[in-house]
Amino acid sequence: SQLVEISIPIRKNGEATTEMRQLCMTFVPKSNEEGLMGGILGIGQDLSEVAELRMVQERKSALMAMLSHEIRSPLHGMLGLTTALLETPAGKGMSRQLGMVRSCAARLLDLVTNVM
Repeated sequence: SQLVEISIPIRKNGEATTEMRQLCMTFVPKSNEEGLMGGILGIGQDLSEVAELRMVQERKSALMAMLSHEIRSPLHGMLGLTTALLETPAGKGMSRQLGMVRSCAARLLDLVTNVM
């Protein structure tokens, strides 16, 4: 089997154009009536949609990685800052509120980690 890219003529919106397709091809010799090779027979399967799906999956993975980083970084910052504030004299008076912020940030971080 061989992966082959070919240009196929198609019509889109009434206009003639070409479209590149990826085919997995197998070629076998074709004998004529005398038993000599008279040509080649090609059998193939269109893999263009599989290639498109792979490309979409790669883009989705890249997007998820970027989103994960963009969401997780501020949450780590919130956790670090609330922990640091809790250790200061000013933070002692707001320990309940800071504890709630820290708890919410930790839950969001767990959710993002589990989903992504």
